[in-house]
Amino acid sequence: HLRVLSRLLQHHLGEGGVARIVNEAPALAPALAASLPPLAWVDLSDLVAALDIARTRVTSQLVPRKVGRGTMSATFSRLFGADPTTLAPETVLGALPAFWARYHDWGDVEIEVHPGGADIVLHGYAGSVEVCGLVGAELERAVEMTGAAAVGAAHTACVFTGGRRCEYRLTWTS
Repeated sequence: HLRVLSRLLQHHLGEGGVARIVNEAPALAPALAASLPPLAWVDLSDLVAALDIARTRVTSQLVPRKVGRGTMSATFSRLFGADPTTLAPETVLGALPAFWARYHDWGDVEIEVHPGGADIVLHGYAGSVEVCGLVGAELERAVEMTGAAAVGAAHTACVFTGGRRCEYRLTWTS
């Protein structure tokens, strides 16, 4: 996530802009370093802090969405362990509990898959509303990578807006 975010910040702010962020928040230097390995594990608190800074520096409110989609595009086939284009969306999402921890360690995931859709419940603390947006984008992109069309991800309940837990509803057409 932070590798994708770091590149997005460099694109929007340039190296000087990223250097200013690191000067203001030195604890984020390792997380925003260009040398961060693509599959490096980072603490949720670092992701939350970096997304918070990005929200104030990049005019686009789509930063969490871009980070979630970019992360899945760059890593999903490798971390999922199979080519998602060869599988149905229902099959990929049915395996979500098996690969969820490769992306997030802050909680478990529960899923109910049905033809053309899925209901997902996240147990645990996502850290921020931006992380919730990032997760929705990841789920959406994972389904798109199967070749499904008209993919949508709705965040139907959120702990940051009074919900007991975060819930998502995914829909698509084959």
